[in-house]
Amino acid sequence: MNGVKRLTEFYKNNKGRNFTVSEISEACSDFFAASAGVLFCLLPVSVFAYLQAANSWKLLTTFPVFTGVFNGFAVLSGVIAAAMYSFNSRKTSLKNVLSDNIPSLIFLALCLWMLISTAANGFTENALKGGEYRNESLFTFFVYFLVYFFCSSLIKKERLKKAPVYALLACSWVAGIASLVHRFIKPLVSMEEIDSGRISFVFHQFNHYGYFLTIAITLSAALFVLGKGVKQKIFTALTFCFNSALLTVNATFGCFLAVCAALVFLAGVAAVTEKRFNAAWLAPFILFLIISYATGRFFNSFFTDLAGLFNDIKMIIGNNTGGSSGPALIGGDSAESVRTAGDAGTGRWSLWTSTVGYIKERPLFGHGIEGIGRRLEEETGYSDRPHNEFLQYAVFFGIPAAVIYVSGVMSVFVKAFCRRAKLDSTSSVCLVAAFAYLVSSFFGNTMYYTAPLFFIFLGIGSSVPSESKNRL
Repeated sequence: MNGVKRLTEFYKNNKGRNFTVSEISEACSDFFAASAGVLFCLLPVSVFAYLQAANSWKLLTTFPVFTGVFNGFAVLSGVIAAAMYSFNSRKTSLKNVLSDNIPSLIFLALCLWMLISTAANGFTENALKGGEYRNESLFTFFVYFLVYFFCSSLIKKERLKKAPVYALLACSWVAGIASLVHRFIKPLVSMEEIDSGRISFVFHQFNHYGYFLTIAITLSAALFVLGKGVKQKIFTALTFCFNSALLTVNATFGCFLAVCAALVFLAGVAAVTEKRFNAAWLAPFILFLIISYATGRFFNSFFTDLAGLFNDIKMIIGNNTGGSSGPALIGGDSAESVRTAGDAGTGRWSLWTSTVGYIKERPLFGHGIEGIGRRLEEETGYSDRPHNEFLQYAVFFGIPAAVIYVSGVMSVFVKAFCRRAKLDSTSSVCLVAAFAYLVSSFFGNTMYYTAPLFFIFLGIGSSVPSESKNRL
């Protein structure tokens, strides 16, 4: 109804007015830039709806197909948005254009290095098509940086910046309710192929759903703190509480840590933007701990996992590096008895130390996409990836790639801080969600259906206008 009202008001206010070519192209640029992110945020629900309607359990083959279609649309939208942006920037100085797009230029350099690294390692099937499970090829990584991030960074109007945010929050309600129904009431055919005993919606692993919940929780918390309007605050408060409880049921401990860190970061963001500190901004953090504790009395307790984490740290410091005690579930699941340092973090310490060794072997170009998979799994007994995205970029594409990646991400936060006077609330909200994903990425891997969410919201966080009036 609000959308209809706004359209009616817009029509009345602009009746008889002739719009310029620049105004039309500017509006089109915003629309196509935002549409790529909105559509991808609705991807999991689209897959769920299709599988339920088709009465199909073939999740592992359906999700990649849908993602390919959505990525194709995103590429098309990106080309149109980039063309419109170029047209609108024709009267803007090159210096201002480059200044506004420093993060995108850094990520472009990263993509060029990825191409060089892949050429050095050979254009293998994994590089060209991606692995059967993770479906991440060189092209997929290009889409992350050159399409989802770049498109989102072009969105100017705050109303359109909000579109992907609310699309994901709406999707989180559908995902949460469906997951609870499947787990506790009646099995749903769309989730039958992968059933780990924990809620995971239509994602391939429960911890992948944890990444999704991490973003949903932090978006809703940030909107509650930084947004305005009673209706928005009620919706975001309910969404925050619902997804916070779901994360405990999901039991991805790494995501619990990421949300805690992001909610503290949120208080800092609010202090910077408001130029004052209010202890009430820590309320979402305290409420999250309360919800986690209360829900944990019936399901997994993250506080028990915290005790296990401290035990792991003590074991690593004590250098108890005997052989690992055997495979364990990767994904931040509850800590069980850990007998050696290699088992710390459900095997992550073993994965990280082994990966660092592989990086030392080929520091410049890495081992290529999935180039260490079989070796890592055989030597650690845990997984074919390091479960740390920073190490992943380094071992796939070389240390320069990891350095460029970190530089690109950091440049977004630096840009937002330097232009904080012009930072709108939605960009601030998206920076908090991106920060949460970054923390969770210390314990996880990129996946073809979760990584784009990070780049979408990181891109919106990067969309901060300069002081120049000539800017798009």
